[in-house]
Amino acid sequence: LSYLMIAAVLVFSSCKEPSLSAEEQKYEDIGATWTITEATPNSFDAVPLSGVTITFDSDAKTYSMTGFATLESANLNNDGAFKESGSFTLSGDTFNLLSLGTSTQFTIKTLNTSTKTLTVEYNQAYPKTTSGQVAITMNASQP
Repeated sequence: LSYLMIAAVLVFSSCKEPSLSAEEQKYEDIGATWTITEATPNSFDAVPLSGVTITFDSDAKTYSMTGFATLESANLNNDGAFKESGSFTLSGDTFNLLSLGTSTQFTIKTLNTSTKTLTVEYNQAYPKTTSGQVAITMNASQP
């Protein structure tokens, strides 16, 4: 009887789901629809944004955006950092470097699944295409 109990414990304890790698976990964490609420160019006032979302499909590693024209009119896409849709990748030691298939690299500053917040930073010419490079921080959240 004791052998049977030991065998049952071993069978049930080995049925745990395998844990995700750090890379898989980061892709799973970012996989959602994020509402971009504001952008703050370094040394400039925050730019409130309305109707701008980005949806990451972590399985297909693709994204799509709404409110793309809002980014353009706010001069937040002067260097073509964003496209309306495409593929994305995460890289770096902690998978905090985000690429949206453009020449711009975004750094994930925070990605908190508990508070459902995402903060990324990127560099581009601001406020005009002829201006110097400025670090821009974008804040996003999930509903």
